[in-house]
Amino acid sequence: MMILLGGTQPDPMRRLSTLLASLLIVVGVVLRVGGLIANRALWGDEAAVALNLRFRDFLGLLRPLDYDQTMPLPLLMGIKAIASVLGFSEWVLRLLPFLAGCLLVVALWITFVRFFGRSVALIALGLAALWQPLIYYSSELKQYGCDACVTVLTLWFALNTLDRKDSSRWPGLILWGAAAILLSQPAVFVLAAVGVAALLAPRTMYSKKWRVFCGIAAACWLTEFVALFWFSYRYTSASPFMRSFWASSFLDPAPGFQHKLVVALWTMLGTASFAYMRSFVLVPVALAGLYGIWRSRGAQGLALAVGPYGFLVGAAVLKQYPIYTRLILFAIPLLFWIYASGVTTIAAWVPAKFRAGAVSILALAMLGPMAVTSIRYVMRFPTREATRQVLVRMNAIDGPPTPVYLVFANYLQWAYYAGDWSQPKLLKERTDKVYSCSSCTNLAFTGSGGSRTEIVGTLPPRQPGAIADEQWASQEAGRIVANPGIASIWLFLPLYSDEYQPRNLLELLLENLRDRHAYPLDQIRLGDTTALRYALQPK
Repeated sequence: MMILLGGTQPDPMRRLSTLLASLLIVVGVVLRVGGLIANRALWGDEAAVALNLRFRDFLGLLRPLDYDQTMPLPLLMGIKAIASVLGFSEWVLRLLPFLAGCLLVVALWITFVRFFGRSVALIALGLAALWQPLIYYSSELKQYGCDACVTVLTLWFALNTLDRKDSSRWPGLILWGAAAILLSQPAVFVLAAVGVAALLAPRTMYSKKWRVFCGIAAACWLTEFVALFWFSYRYTSASPFMRSFWASSFLDPAPGFQHKLVVALWTMLGTASFAYMRSFVLVPVALAGLYGIWRSRGAQGLALAVGPYGFLVGAAVLKQYPIYTRLILFAIPLLFWIYASGVTTIAAWVPAKFRAGAVSILALAMLGPMAVTSIRYVMRFPTREATRQVLVRMNAIDGPPTPVYLVFANYLQWAYYAGDWSQPKLLKERTDKVYSCSSCTNLAFTGSGGSRTEIVGTLPPRQPGAIADEQWASQEAGRIVANPGIASIWLFLPLYSDEYQPRNLLELLLENLRDRHAYPLDQIRLGDTTALRYALQPK
C-alpha cells in the first residue's frame, strides 16, 4: 500500500490516512463477504441469466440472451468458464461480481488518492465500502456492481491521460475505452463525458495530435457501441415487456413528467441509501462538491463528474435508458467524488485551525449512521426469493411429489431449481413455451421437476379492475380444482410482485379455492417466496 501511495517514510498524517484506508478496504471486503456467504437462492433475473448459462454453450452466448436478459459478453463468458469447471452453484455464479465488488474499493482508493487528495479519497472510500446497493450487487448474478468498478477504472485512465502535458497516454485510454464498452453497457455514458472533458482541454486548440487522438477515440468507441447495440442490446431495448416494465423510469415528456423528474433527481442523488440524511442536506453538499470540483479541476472536472448524468438524462428522455437505482449504479463512484468534494469544500470555509475537525465531523455524520445500518443489513442479509429452500421443505412434507400450480406463471426460478436437468432440451422447451405464452390457459407439464405435475398459472390482466381480477381468480381456481385424481396441490409463488400485491390477487385466488371446497394443509413462507398446499375436495 505504501508503494502505491508513493513514498517510503510517510509523515504521521499520511500514515494515519493509509491506516484508515486499509481499515475501510477491509470493512468493505468483509461486508461483501457477508453478502456472499448468505448464499441466498437465485431470484427471477438471476435465475433467467443462470438458465441462459446452463442451456447454452460458449458459442450460444454470442447470441442475444433469452428471457429479456442482457449481460456484457466477457462477464458471461467468464462466469460460464468458471461454472463449467466448478459447477453452477450460487457461490460460483456470483464469484466474478463479488471479485469486482472487492476490486472496486481498492481501485477507488488508488484512483482518488492519486488525483483528488487524501481527504476526498478517504470519504469516497468510506461511502464505497458501506454503500448498501454496492454490497448487495457484489453478491448477485448481475452486472451492476461490475459497472461501478469499470467506471472507477475508466476515471483512472481518463485522468491519467488528461493530466499529462503530452499525448503519450492516449493509446492506453483508447484501448481501455474499447474494453470498458465490452465490460459495461453504460460505460458509453462515462466515455462520452471523457470525450467532452478531452475537448475542453486547452490542448485541443493548439495540438493537432491531441485532436487526432480525440477523433480516433470517438470513432472507435462509437463504432464499437453501435455494433454491440445492433447485434445484441437492441433486442432487449425493443422488448415490449422491458419497455413496459421500465416505463415509469423514463423521462418522456408526458403527463406526470414533473413527478418523474423529481424521483429521478433523488435517485441520482442516492438519497434512499443514506441513513438518517435527507435531501435538504444532500443537495447543498452535492452543490458544494460541484463547486469544489470546478475550483480544483475546472470545466474538465465538471464534465467528468456530471457529464455521465447529463447523458443518462438524455437517454431517459429518449426512452432508451431508465433511471433506476441498480441501472445507474455505474455512476455511483462519481457521486462519491461529488459528495466527498462537498464535505472538504464546506470544511474549507471554516477557520484553518478547525478545518481538520470540520472534515472529520462532517465525514462521520455522513458515514457513521451508514456504517451501523450496513452492518445490520449484512447481518440480516435480505433473503429475497427462497425457491431453493422452499423446495427442500416442500419435498420434506410430501410423500409422492404433490402437483404444483405456479402462480403468475413464475416458471424461471422453478425451472432452475426443480427442473429435470437430465433432460435439458426438454426443460428449455418448456421454459421457452411458458415465457413466450405466459397468459396461455392450457399450460401443464408432467414428469418435470422430480415427476411433479406442473400447472402454469396465467398472468392477471395488466390493468387493475375488480371485475377482471375476479374473473382471473375464478378462472385460475377452476383450473386448479379441475384435475381428476389430484388430492392436493402446492401453490408456489417465488415473488409477490409489487404490481400485484395492492390488488390482493393471491388472496382473491385463495378465496375462490375455498368457495370450491379446497382447504389449506401446509404453509411455507421464506423471504418473498410463498408455498401453500391445498387439499382438493373429491368430486
